Amino acid sequence: CVCTQVDGYWAGVDCTSCVEGWFGGSCDQLCVNGQTEGQTCICDPGYGTANCSAVCPGPQGGRCYGHGTCLDGHDRDGTCMCDDHWYTADCSVYCNPAECFDSTVWPLPRAACNPLTGTCQCQHNASGYWAGSDCNHCLFGYMGGKCDEECPCNGHGGCGQYDGV
Repeated sequence: CVCTQVDGYWAGVDCTSCVEGWFGGSCDQLCVNGQTEGQTCICDPGYGTANCSAVCPGPQGGRCYGHGTCLDGHDRDGTCMCDDHWYTADCSVYCNPAECFDSTVWPLPRAACNPLTGTCQCQHNASGYWAGSDCNHCLFGYMGGKCDEECPCNGHGGCGQYDGV
């Protein structure tokens, strides 16, 4: 047989296998960063998705900056799953929520790390509505020892950030 390349990249004596580098049921998908094995593209380390086109972020040889696991392989998406306290898509930013506020002075957790930026961000939830660079006072409109009480100003004023007055 002389295999046609009209409806896929076929090869073999009976045109039932794919040309090297091509895969899929119709041999019409290019295996970008890997090797073909039958109808599957087997990704090189650090690459993901069915055709191995997604590269895990981070410097070459240091995927996820060494602070996470690259979800690589043809059945994964080529993203990083960061270790504890490491954030951003490439796991390059360290943030420990315990360091976002002085836990020796303020025993309640008042901050968390933003998973997208890896920066400290004050809590705005049932644990309180905190503000300030170290989450040490109430967000405007809230008061109380836990910053969980709305100010009684009926929308016509605010409370003191520290004492609620």
